[in-house]
Amino acid sequence: MNNSTKFAKVAVLLTGSMLVAGVGTLLGAPIHTLSGIIITALLMLGSAIAVGVFARSAPAPVAVALLGALTFFTGLCIGPAIAMYVQVLGGNVVLATFFGTAGIMALCGLIATFSGINFAPLERFLMIGLFGLILVGLIVMFTGMSFAFNLVYCLAGIAIFVGFFLVDFFRLATSADDTWGGAVEITAQLFLDFVNLFLRLLELIALLSGKKNND
Repeated sequence: MNNSTKFAKVAVLLTGSMLVAGVGTLLGAPIHTLSGIIITALLMLGSAIAVGVFARSAPAPVAVALLGALTFFTGLCIGPAIAMYVQVLGGNVVLATFFGTAGIMALCGLIATFSGINFAPLERFLMIGLFGLILVGLIVMFTGMSFAFNLVYCLAGIAIFVGFFLVDFFRLATSADDTWGGAVEITAQLFLDFVNLFLRLLELIALLSGKKNND
């Protein structure tokens, strides 16, 4: 198994994914209608499913194109949220949070790769936690949440996605799959980990700075 080749492929794909997502975020920023938000969310979900189903079996160019679609549609989907955070927190804070998220990702990569700890068993518990977050998020859309509850919710989300970084980097370090399809699959997972952690950190900063409303 050639770890350097695997990591190089993922590094290239992840860098490209961030650039494509950035374009999508800029284009998605003006989307404010419910129908537009639903359409972009469905496009993101559909492309994520396509990557999961076809990345390993499709030819490399097709797998990379599917990853590009996922990252672009994800950018479209989060565009309105990022635009809102830029408005309420300022562009410098959002940019600093982006680089802070990148730093957390790099640290998790080092820990998962060189610590010798098997992080794979964490995945089951992280998935349970993720489904819990989604369920709670759906409920509070209609009921609202207090400051304390919102704070716990943000911190739980941060912990879960940091955990996913550890699991996914451990999978990258130990996988024998050196194909482009395998690299696309793990890149998609790391990209989504990054986006979710980035959003949770922005939410936490807005909450602590008093710029997020609580019911």
